[in-house]
Amino acid sequence: MSRPLFAAAFLFLCFLCARGEEPHDRRTRVIGGQQTPQTYAPYLAALFLQDGNQIVHFCGGTILDRYWVMTAAHCFNGQDDNDVFYVGTGTTDLYAAAGGAQDVAGWWVHPTWDGAPGAGSMDVALIRLREPLVLSSTVAPLALPTATAVYPEDVVVVAGWGLTRDGGELEFPRQARSVSIPVQGRAWCSLSPAAALSYFCAGLSDPVVRDTCVGDSGGPAAMDGKVVGIISYDVSLSGGAEICAGYGGYQRTSVVAPWVRTTVQEVEACISNTGLVARVCDQDPVDTGAASLPPTLSSFVAFAVLFALAL
Repeated sequence: MSRPLFAAAFLFLCFLCARGEEPHDRRTRVIGGQQTPQTYAPYLAALFLQDGNQIVHFCGGTILDRYWVMTAAHCFNGQDDNDVFYVGTGTTDLYAAAGGAQDVAGWWVHPTWDGAPGAGSMDVALIRLREPLVLSSTVAPLALPTATAVYPEDVVVVAGWGLTRDGGELEFPRQARSVSIPVQGRAWCSLSPAAALSYFCAGLSDPVVRDTCVGDSGGPAAMDGKVVGIISYDVSLSGGAEICAGYGGYQRTSVVAPWVRTTVQEVEACISNTGLVARVCDQDPVDTGAASLPPTLSSFVAFAVLFALAL
């Protein structure tokens, strides 16, 4: 199976900024989509990482309730408890999202995650905000499914700040974009029968490309008022084909919903009993730092850091 979606993002060096201005984006955007009114996807969240005096946009997410945001586990590959994260909501403007981003109290990665999506490796993580969101027409949760609900020929809506295509060139947009894409059979994403139990394939390559891309990772795939998938990986990123050429893999949220609900309940109970709002309430600590980037990607990271320092 191909690498997670964010891997190819290190090939694209984009804008750098101070917090509240133009955030640097280094991971997975929607190909063939359109700008998204915030009331159309009020559940969409932008994830940021503190990088010196800047914050870096690195993934998308889905609002589950006033305190909790769901994203992809691979977004935390190589991260550790010393990293500082923020979450932006209530706007499809990435700069505005950065300026109003809220502090993250803690984050939890699914215990089966082994660094890459596949059978038995669940690409899901949870973020707990320090302060509650104020729900409104532009900030609203999206419910988890209660049963497996995604099949070939279904249509899901994906949204994010990932790469877009403009006249044949790939670009990072300031405004979030969304697109409706059909669910495909597992063969289009090289999913084994076992992996297809945990992931589904979606996208379109003909007559026009409709796909998620580098920046969209961790964002929602929505259908019938539910978040049925988490943007996980793009088939073309490790296959030698054109980047974001039509098909991608999505974590089935129906499979991980029990873990999500249990984790939220346990952490909230811990907070209620101890008053602590941090990973101290992690009932089953996960060494997420162990899932480090492959050597080839590490070289891209080093190059990106040196390039940024030279600016």
